[in-house]
Amino acid sequence: MEIGGTRGANWLNAVTDADALCVVVREFDDPSVFHPHDTVDPIRDARELETEFILADLGLVETRLERIALFLALLELMRLGAVNAWQTAPRGEIQVARRGDGRVDG
Repeated sequence: MEIGGTRGANWLNAVTDADALCVVVREFDDPSVFHPHDTVDPIRDARELETEFILADLGLVETRLERIALFLALLELMRLGAVNAWQTAPRGEIQVARRGDGRVDG
């Protein structure tokens, strides 16, 4: 696939910052124009693009869920009294150790 001169796996990176996309698929057969599957099938190509967009969105959702989980863990540390843990630890490197009495050292 070619988008703006970008071929291969990097094409999705080229469109991630776009505000809008206009997807055009080819329906003509011309041996002088490259096609990655060597055959022209506009429905297959549109479905393939849709799948790529869905998988990219899934990756974004997974990243966001990981950040939310970290935030919730920090809130739990604050609730348990380890208020300064996230202020003193390097970003993303908070370690929690439970004491024998069940309290948390952050």
